[in-house]
Amino acid sequence: MSEHYEILGCCEEVGYRYRLDVSTRVTGRKSLLVVQLNPSKANSQRSDPTVGKVVRWTQTQKDNFARVVFVNLFAKRATDPAKLSGCDYCELIGSGNDLVTKYAVNEADRIIVAWGRIPRSLRCNYLRRRKEIREFIGARPIYTVGALVGDEFPRHGRAWNRGNRDLRRYVWETPNERCS
Repeated sequence: MSEHYEILGCCEEVGYRYRLDVSTRVTGRKSLLVVQLNPSKANSQRSDPTVGKVVRWTQTQKDNFARVVFVNLFAKRATDPAKLSGCDYCELIGSGNDLVTKYAVNEADRIIVAWGRIPRSLRCNYLRRRKEIREFIGARPIYTVGALVGDEFPRHGRAWNRGNRDLRRYVWETPNERCS
C-alpha cells in the first residue's frame, strides 16, 4: 500500500467491484464519495494510481476527509472502458451496485463525480445510468474537481493534476440525450 493511505475494505464479486473504502490517515470522521465510471484493478489487497491521486488531493483540502469511498456508474471491471461496449446494461451494473451506491450516497459528507470522458460506444448506457445516479443523489450538492472534459464530463480522479485541482459545483445539465 502507501504511507499516506490504507485500503480499508472492498465490496466485490468475480468481475465486479461495487465499493472501495480508503483511509486517508487523517483524523476525523468526514467521508468523501467519489463516483467514477468503472473499476479497474484496485481491491482490498491492491491499490492503483487513481486511488493514490484522489487521496493525495483530499489531503490538500481543508475538509479533513478521513475516508474516501469509491463507487462507479458501472461495477463491471475493465482496465479499458471501451471494452465494456459489448456488455448489456444489467451486465455493466452488476447485481449489487444500486444498493451499495445508495448506501454510500447516504453516508457521504461530500459527493464528487469523476467519470471522465465516456466512450461513444457506452453513450446510451451512460445516459441511462447517469439519470439513475442523479436520482440516488437527489437534491444534494455535487462537485467535480477541475474543469469538465469536453465541456460535459467530470474529470476522472486520475486527471486531478496541477491546474485541474479546484473543487467546483457540478450542474446536472442534460447532455445531448441522443444515443448515437
